[in-house]
Amino acid sequence: MAKNQNYDYFKSFSYYEDELLHKYERNKLFANIAQFSDEEFMNVLTQYGEGISANFVKFLETALRQINNKKAQQAIVAILRDEIPRSGPTHQQMRTQSLARIGIEPTQLVKTTLTQQTQKTINNYFDVICNHEYRDRDLALTTFVRVV
Repeated sequence: MAKNQNYDYFKSFSYYEDELLHKYERNKLFANIAQFSDEEFMNVLTQYGEGISANFVKFLETALRQINNKKAQQAIVAILRDEIPRSGPTHQQMRTQSLARIGIEPTQLVKTTLTQQTQKTINNYFDVICNHEYRDRDLALTTFVRVV
């Protein structure tokens, strides 16, 4: 019986995650990104990188402090280990290097002022992570940070 419950748990996780991914795919930004000018595209990369990506570890740590399930905790720690590996560059360092190759220098990144929309998105992510109304909070938090 326990194996079947684990399967149901995984199935619920998978369906929830798939639906979140479909919502992202339907987002106006992703649907229209091919029509952006170089300047608009660089602005999106900068806002995402300095706003969302730069807060990713904090999103994970905030979720991790609230998760009780040991397997879910291990999954979040594995994502953290990928984001900040024990050796080699961090994802933030790799992102900075990639952006420099297309003309966005590290000093520009540091000077980035987040738009109201980017700040709202960050706040919304924290609202989701700190929402205590989910029926299965460990599943919801693990899925959400995985998708982010």
